[in-house]
Amino acid sequence: RERTREIYRLMLKGYKNLYVIRTDAYDPAEILPQTRDLAAALYLQHRVIDGSLTMIRKALLKEWDDDFTIIEAGTTVDLKALRLLPEPLTRADLGS
Repeated sequence: RERTREIYRLMLKGYKNLYVIRTDAYDPAEILPQTRDLAAALYLQHRVIDGSLTMIRKALLKEWDDDFTIIEAGTTVDLKALRLLPEPLTRADLGS
């Protein structure tokens, strides 16, 4: 059991939180004891946040709008592909 816990800790090394998303699709109180125990076992902070099922619904219905980044198979995934780089400054931005 301890070995399994160590493997999970290694896999989740970069994670700090375990989030329970309150979506009104279920009663969080029914799962909080288990999610708290899981967070504790994995040395993660336990957080309950408000959210929605919008992204899951859109994904399942293939409603891939600007909330999604479609990356073709074999393509390198980088910050530019994920639209995480800032837009380049223009002359207008620089006051020229």
